[in-house]
Amino acid sequence: MDNYRYTIGRLRGSVDYYDILMKMADAKDLQSAFMALSEIGVVEQTGGFDIELIVKKIEGEFFAMIEKLLPNSLEVKNLISFLRGKSNIETLTMKTYMGKKFVESIKVFNFIVGMTKKERADTAHIITKFKFSDFALPVEKGIDQFKKNQTLFALEKEFDNYIIKIAKREHFAPDGASPVVAFLILKYYEMKSLKMILESKKIGLNSHDIKDRVRGQQNGK
Repeated sequence: MDNYRYTIGRLRGSVDYYDILMKMADAKDLQSAFMALSEIGVVEQTGGFDIELIVKKIEGEFFAMIEKLLPNSLEVKNLISFLRGKSNIETLTMKTYMGKKFVESIKVFNFIVGMTKKERADTAHIITKFKFSDFALPVEKGIDQFKKNQTLFALEKEFDNYIIKIAKREHFAPDGASPVVAFLILKYYEMKSLKMILESKKIGLNSHDIKDRVRGQQNGK
C-alpha cells in the first residue's frame, strides 16, 4: 500500500489541465492556444506545431512516471497498455470498481454505436434496454440528440462525462489501485479534450462550440 499512497500523493500534486483547457478554448486562434499551453512548458515545435506529438508527449511522461512508481501493479499495467493503444477493450481485464466501470462504459457505448448503424435504428429499444442500468441517463440524453441530428457526438460526450464523474470521486480514495486508475482515466479524457481543442482551433471553430465539446464540465469543475 505504501507505493500506492506515495504515487497518489505525487499524482495529486501534478498539473490539473482543466483551467488550461478552458484558456485554450477561449484563445482567438491556434497560435494563441499553443501559447496558453506553452505556459506550462509542454509545447514542442517540429517545423510547426505538431498536435499529435504534444498529446503523446504529455501522456507518455505521465504514464512513464506511474509505471516507474508502480512497476508491479498489473491493474495499472493493463490500463496503460490499453490507453497506449497496445490492447483492445475486449481483452482489457480490470479488478477495481473504477476500472470495471471504465471497461463497461466503453463496451456499452460500442454496442449502441453498432445498433445505430443499422438501416433503421430502433432508438426506443436502445433506451428501453438500458432503462434500469447505470447508463440509463447517458443513453437517454445521447439517443435523444441522435434522433435530432443523426450524430453520436452527444452520446459519446454523455458516456465520457459519466465516467469522469465517477473518476473524480474515486481519485480521492486514500490508497490502493482504484485512485491511480481514476487519475489515469482522468488524464485520458484531459488529453482527448486537449487534442479536440487544438484540432478545432486549426479549422477555425468558435470558442463557444469548442467549450461545449470539452469533457468533464457537468456539475462544475
